[in-house]
Amino acid sequence: MSRGYDGLTRDPLAWSAVDAAALPGFEDPHRRVGVAKVLVAVPTLLLAVAIPLKLSGIAWMGGFLPAPVVWAEWFDGLHAAGGVLVLLAYLVALPFFLRAQRQLQRNLVALGLRRPTPGVTWATLSWFVPLANLIVPYYAFRRLTIATGGAMPRTGLRLVGLWWLFWIGGSGAINLAVTLGELVDGARGWVAVQAAQVCALTLLVLAGVLVVALLRRLASQQRRAAMRVLRLGSAWPALVGSEEEMAELLVRGRAAPAADPMPPPLPPPRSPATPPATAS
Repeated sequence: MSRGYDGLTRDPLAWSAVDAAALPGFEDPHRRVGVAKVLVAVPTLLLAVAIPLKLSGIAWMGGFLPAPVVWAEWFDGLHAAGGVLVLLAYLVALPFFLRAQRQLQRNLVALGLRRPTPGVTWATLSWFVPLANLIVPYYAFRRLTIATGGAMPRTGLRLVGLWWLFWIGGSGAINLAVTLGELVDGARGWVAVQAAQVCALTLLVLAGVLVVALLRRLASQQRRAAMRVLRLGSAWPALVGSEEEMAELLVRGRAAPAADPMPPPLPPPRSPATPPATAS
């Protein structure tokens, strides 16, 4: 048996149907999160494969590598086919990713933690609303990480921040590549477009790796919080201050968790000293 996150001697992966029945409203997130992780990893892997291909194309155009005779013919066809495959992979992964996000947010209520902010429905729909999709999904995962991460969720907050930074940066680099393709011509213009696409692919690959790690971390922490509810009656020790104040303190590393509900046992009382004998 391994030691759990909160110091309890229990395997953190030993979740059973008995545990699920004892905690109504809570659904073990590992199943949905596991499917979402695999499906998100597929387009991430395809993008990672495309990076060396585009670099070889840049090297060929710059004269650093000898190019095969049919390079220009099959490179464009491979580029178009790869773009279609990546787009289809993202479209397949998106609904499963959103289902995993919704389940993680709903579990907060069952665990007696903070209600999800923004709401479950708005956090899902915001991915499809212009301008809102630049802020709301990040804010939803940040609040989810704070509520799920126990006393000190600094690692989870770093994952959220880096994931969103790479995701927004990669999306912006794709738009830049499309704009360059419309404005520039010739060999130098082609190289500039390919360089922008390599930058975009690199950022999106990093974003895919980080979001997989983030989903895995959130699912594991919610399962451990559920076991703590079943055994101790609360998910985490209460934190002092409002959620906004705690988020600021946690980011800066100055917050300290409250006393654990399971204090160490008191030492046994000492036997009283023998009173001195009185003179007769």
